[in-house]
Amino acid sequence: MWVFAVNDKSGGGRGKKVWALVEAELQRRKLPYQAILARTPEEACTEIRKQLANYKGSSTDLAADVPATANSNGSLGSPAVQPAVQAVIVIGGDGTIHSILPALYESGVPLGIIPSGSGNDTARAFEIPSEPIEALNRILSCESALPVDLIVLHSSAPGEPSTMRPVLTALAVGFDAAIAAAVNRSAYKKLCNLLGAGSFAYVIGLFQMLMSYRPRPIIVTVDGKAHEFERGWMAAVCSVPAYGGGLRICPDASPTDGLLDVCVIHTCTALQMLRVFPTLLSGKHVHLPYVKMLRGKVVTVADQQRTGEEPIGIYGDGEPAGATPLYAEAAGNRISLLR
Repeated sequence: MWVFAVNDKSGGGRGKKVWALVEAELQRRKLPYQAILARTPEEACTEIRKQLANYKGSSTDLAADVPATANSNGSLGSPAVQPAVQAVIVIGGDGTIHSILPALYESGVPLGIIPSGSGNDTARAFEIPSEPIEALNRILSCESALPVDLIVLHSSAPGEPSTMRPVLTALAVGFDAAIAAAVNRSAYKKLCNLLGAGSFAYVIGLFQMLMSYRPRPIIVTVDGKAHEFERGWMAAVCSVPAYGGGLRICPDASPTDGLLDVCVIHTCTALQMLRVFPTLLSGKHVHLPYVKMLRGKVVTVADQQRTGEEPIGIYGDGEPAGATPLYAEAAGNRISLLR
């Protein structure tokens, strides 16, 4: 059985249209599936956990031609014998994918992605087609899933009681996190989605933050070695080369090498910061004197707060993930991806 986690509100309503296309194709092929249309990310994660807890056998036990029966809502449900879950397939954006990672973490059940969000950085990072039926066909015909690393974000320092949060693509600390926060609370994001230009919202957010963001002293520690920056604009902790609409923040990052790549932009003016962004499209920023590239398994980012200052915000996969200090580590091969 194929389980679909559908965010019909993603991309300003594009998710609903994409799911209609995909569901029609599933029914045409008579494939068994279950759709989860949850009202909140937490509800989606809970429902997926239930599905995975109930499946029998391995995720490769189900042949594609097993007949299915229709539920009252029109979707195809379980055959007479409860099949295995072939994969959990997300129809949504980066936030929807991020929300179900805790359910898939070390489950052995692969993840599939049919992008329908405004940014779709995760789909872009793994070269997943933007056309829904093409993405579906790739998933259904994939013979072996790609084991990929996760970034595990801890709520406290190693050795202390902690909760963990899996992140698939990147953690953003500072300026780029501030851009994401500004875009998420803006009115222009919805307008950009309606015009089919969701990524342009982040360009607007960039100029908005350049006028108000103030760099802070930060300490980035990688595998025990500390690096201090008096005027830290941002620190990006990545498992993939690009995010933010295709910006190659860490161009040498790999989701399969068991390491985290870190990009720190520091000690530059607002005008220089603006000039950095075009170079991010090609990855040439790594040669600039105010860019520091680091790599390792365990990364912490701490800021030296002055009186009255709030901690620096953190975003993971484009979603709010708390504030500094950041404690992250590479977790190799903890999820598999169909692409």
